[in-house]
Amino acid sequence: MNRWLFLAPVLFLVGCGQSSSDPLDKIAYGPGQHPDSFKYLLGSEPADAKDVIALRGDAKDGDAVVVVGRVGGSKQPVIKGRAAFTIVDLSLKPCNPGDEEECFDFACLGKEKVAKASAMVKFVDGQDKTLNVDAHQLLNAPQLEGQIVVVRGVAKRDETNNLTIQANQIYLRPKQVVKATESAQP
Repeated sequence: MNRWLFLAPVLFLVGCGQSSSDPLDKIAYGPGQHPDSFKYLLGSEPADAKDVIALRGDAKDGDAVVVVGRVGGSKQPVIKGRAAFTIVDLSLKPCNPGDEEECFDFACLGKEKVAKASAMVKFVDGQDKTLNVDAHQLLNAPQLEGQIVVVRGVAKRDETNNLTIQANQIYLRPKQVVKATESAQP
């Protein structure tokens, strides 16, 4: 019954002849998907996103920001059971060339370099507490690790100047399929 209540406004808009190019309009609410997914997921990429390193240097506490990065920076960049994860600057290259999809910890670069190029992303409630739901489920993204994301939110700095983004929206870039080129046979 709850599922139908959620879909009623969408069906009404579609039934009224309004068309949309937003790909999220075509996604049906599925089993295991968190009911707040549509609140956070963007159908198109926000403009003017800054890289993580640039944002770390520029953002002040309380600034509205848009940042692009790759979910990664450790072996488990997504905090289990929480709507939080770390992102790293896209300038960081995977430790194993050609293995960009699987290498998201960047351990070969050293902890200090990775720390200077990373930020925490959190989805929070009205009291600034991290949502108590797994980010995979909240964002309907079973493989969030290694994913390039564009996050819109508010910059927060702690006493040691670490950067956290209190996210209010996110765009998940489609993963690009890289095909191996075949050498020409004589």
